[in-house]
Amino acid sequence: MFFNCHNHTMYSNLRLLDCIIKPKDLIDRAIELGLSGIAITDHEALSAHMEVNMYAKKIREKHPDFTIALGNEIYLTDTREKGQPYYHFILIAKDAIGHKGLRELSSKAWYNSYFDRGMERVPLLKSELEEIMTRYKGHIMGTTACMGGELSKLIVEYQILKEMNQPNQEVFYKMQDFIQFCIRVFGPDDFYIECAPSTMKDQIMVNRCLGEMAQLYGLNLVPATDSHYLSPETRFAHKAYLNSKGGDREVDSFYEFARLMDEKEVRELLLHSFEETTVDMMMHMTEDMRQKIEWYSLERPQQIPVVDIPKREHGFLGWAIPSTYPTLDYINKEGNVQEQYWLDCCFNALRDKGLVDDVYFERLEIEADVIRYIGDRLGTCLFAYFNTFKHYIDLFWECGSIVGPGRGSATGFLSNYLLGITQLNPIKWNLPWWRFLNKERAELPDIDIDLAPSKRAEIFQRIREERGEMGLIQVITFGTEGSKSAILTACRGYRMLDEDGIEMFPDGIDVDVAQYIASLIPSHRGFLWSIKDVVYGNKDEDRQPIAAFKREVDKYPGLLDIIFAIEGIVKQRGCHASGVIMYEEDKIYDTAAIMRTPSGDLVTCYDLHMAEAAGDTKYDFLVTEVSDKIIKALELMQEDEVIDPDMSLRQMYEEFLHPEHIDTTDPEIWEALAEGSVLDVFQFSGGVGLAIAKKLKPQNPLEMTAANAMMRLMSEKGVESQQDRYARIQKDGIAVFDYEMRQRHMPDEIIQKRIAIESIEGCYFRVGEADDSSVSFNSKWTVYVPSHIRSVAASNSFGNITVGKGFSGLIRIDVKNGDVNIPETKAMCVVEVTHGNFYVGNAVYLNMTTKHANGTIAFAQTLKVQAEHADFYKIDKADIMTINSKHSKIKVGNVGQLSSQGSYSTLEVNELSGLANIRDMQHSTIEMGEFLGKLDATDLSYSKLNITISKYNHTPVIMVTDLDYTDVKVKLPASLRTSTYVNGKGSCKSTSSGTAKIKSSAPWSSPNGISTHVFKNTESFTPNSLIDINNESYGTILIEEY
Repeated sequence: MFFNCHNHTMYSNLRLLDCIIKPKDLIDRAIELGLSGIAITDHEALSAHMEVNMYAKKIREKHPDFTIALGNEIYLTDTREKGQPYYHFILIAKDAIGHKGLRELSSKAWYNSYFDRGMERVPLLKSELEEIMTRYKGHIMGTTACMGGELSKLIVEYQILKEMNQPNQEVFYKMQDFIQFCIRVFGPDDFYIECAPSTMKDQIMVNRCLGEMAQLYGLNLVPATDSHYLSPETRFAHKAYLNSKGGDREVDSFYEFARLMDEKEVRELLLHSFEETTVDMMMHMTEDMRQKIEWYSLERPQQIPVVDIPKREHGFLGWAIPSTYPTLDYINKEGNVQEQYWLDCCFNALRDKGLVDDVYFERLEIEADVIRYIGDRLGTCLFAYFNTFKHYIDLFWECGSIVGPGRGSATGFLSNYLLGITQLNPIKWNLPWWRFLNKERAELPDIDIDLAPSKRAEIFQRIREERGEMGLIQVITFGTEGSKSAILTACRGYRMLDEDGIEMFPDGIDVDVAQYIASLIPSHRGFLWSIKDVVYGNKDEDRQPIAAFKREVDKYPGLLDIIFAIEGIVKQRGCHASGVIMYEEDKIYDTAAIMRTPSGDLVTCYDLHMAEAAGDTKYDFLVTEVSDKIIKALELMQEDEVIDPDMSLRQMYEEFLHPEHIDTTDPEIWEALAEGSVLDVFQFSGGVGLAIAKKLKPQNPLEMTAANAMMRLMSEKGVESQQDRYARIQKDGIAVFDYEMRQRHMPDEIIQKRIAIESIEGCYFRVGEADDSSVSFNSKWTVYVPSHIRSVAASNSFGNITVGKGFSGLIRIDVKNGDVNIPETKAMCVVEVTHGNFYVGNAVYLNMTTKHANGTIAFAQTLKVQAEHADFYKIDKADIMTINSKHSKIKVGNVGQLSSQGSYSTLEVNELSGLANIRDMQHSTIEMGEFLGKLDATDLSYSKLNITISKYNHTPVIMVTDLDYTDVKVKLPASLRTSTYVNGKGSCKSTSSGTAKIKSSAPWSSPNGISTHVFKNTESFTPNSLIDINNESYGTILIEEY
């Protein structure tokens, strides 16, 4: 059995074009050849390791005895002086600890990289290797590498001097010193002398000398092939690939045997250098090496970088959280530091923004539950992710960069808004939380943040000052040979001899010819066809072979094989536009190794997906040019004192530019956008974006979002553009879209998959085809939604909609001049009814908006009501309820938690078991019956609040604040007896009828503006005793039962 310890993949191309082997192809070919295993040893690059390690895990099922080792071919030198030779040396990890050592060693080399003789150099000093190996000795093996290794180079130099009868003893001493250094660093059992199978004279000479050295020092001698291509058949393609770079590089004899071989071929070639018994022993030594290699996985759960956060001063939030919010309550009482900091920041923001309302508590409870659940599934504290983001958002502002309002689904999370990560109130904008995170998709969130380009370098520097230089690393990207690029590269490197052995294409195929061949590659929706599709076609994509391309490449024998071999090969490295990974500086090597881009930026050795598989967490810090323009505009206004010069950037932004302060209904905004007179609008400033804005003329943010999506839709030549079609359907109604789908013979099952389903029952719509005539008709539809669809929208202008109980996703209903019937459903329902009736029997989540509509809701776990002009609105029972009413009468039977506001309305609540928050009620009457919790009423004007408590088996709390021409009447239980005690300003008068009247006149200047009246032992009160409280000033009235 033969274990090949020296092999390259395409990741050896990151500094110099060198190899045409894809990692998986190397492994598959080695198994096919019957090898017992291979080691991946790219030129100072670990970038293939995650991909290889994950593939190794997969193939272990079928090939459990095949070993895939991970190593590195480093450049080992004494100094970093320019002009010196850079000797090759092989390192192979025996286990996971050894691989951590490889990461540290590679990072040391890349961190100190420099350019010498036109090439980027990444040497590792012997002193650095020796020092770092003190931590990893016994976990890493070393070999002397190929003809580029120091020992082989010294042997060649020694022999040359010997043949010239020149003194060579000093060279021999250098060989001894090198071998003794390696034995000292690795130990004799983990240091191997490497030779290579070959018929080349120099290699045979070196092999024999290496054998003598191994025998002299009692070291293991192993063969390896230094594979750069897979087979003799691909040598031509490899040579062409190296030729494509130009220069005087040796591309022929040097690489003649640098390919993957089976054991038989290796043995045959080694017999040119050694006796058969020696070859047998060498093969046995490769197995000895292989058996030292343990299986280990590089995959790790993703870890979240943390920042220092303050601990609670008093150990508690200072707010009482009802048990009806179990997750928030648990975090408040027993949560860890990260969880409690997240909670405190969110609650403080609710207070500061004036959003202390059940609807916000409910949403925060949902989000906390989801965050905690996903964190538990992933084995991490997910709250730390958001705390870290918040910390750096604050730092971005300090560095003089504005921070964009937020992108994508992250804006749907209320907690992101409260932490300042996003700037849109998702409750106000009715944004769904579940698109960002949900329990069905247990993965880390992905938030994009927009920064000012001019401040990015300063931001990175500040983060590194805080976390250490290795505390922030950008994510690497790899450039590959696409289909056109592969053609141009192959043509540059193409060489061919004529019958007389004369080079026909010394400089490759003519550039104009190469460009013409490349121009024959079709594209579809902006993506080039693969070479395989061009040559053979693709039935699944309805692609036919391109005959013209085949004719052209066939003029050059072997060219097509070269193109196939090159396509998809990694050829260069770069930097991700926005992705960064933050580390604890002393723990970076736990998962990562660093490299540098050609411009010197520190980057990860793995691309984004591989880095995440290794356990790293990416943060996206994007840049938008409009941010710099906004900053400059604000600075100019400060210079001219249009804006207070003492205001900070964040203060200016929040006062003048924050989304909450911009009137998006202002027609001037949208008129300017449609005219193209706005200086800069993100994604709408360029030619395409500007044209779309002018054509579609969006009138609100939602339409602008749709217009943004329109930019990415392409149409065939001569066919109505998707943008024009959108505008037409937007004008004529979505029913036209359904009609067109059927006219094009779209199968019904495809139509059912459409997220937006219109006109469910009693539909009325217009069909216009050849002429301008209109056809009206009535119909009844039953729509079956596939189980995997998670969102449905249904609307009807003149008819009814009934929802069955099978669907469990999100359903949006909009009915005008019709009725809505929802007997029982597990779906999250968002319902709008205008001029109709409704009935809901049993719902989990219901958001009901009505205008001139009446009806009954029997039960809803979570209920949100917005009612206008409702003559009859009955709610039998709800666990959590939010009401906003105008000119409506709402009657509630039993409710757990209640939040209500409105005007010109009547609200009757028979029984309340939790917290009631009644605020901003104008010209309204509120009748409250039994309650077991707390009633908080504030901002009541020209209204009446009547509270009747007939049972004395609980301790209700009533808090009434900020009354303006409002009467509050509280009917107490009969168990309260005579005698009245008043503490505070005001007066109390007991009458024979059991009525006590208090007139509060607490001035604004009194402490906290509070007047307190306490009643106890009121013996003269009858079972119908009444306390009548009228507050004519600023202040608080607190009524407590004793």
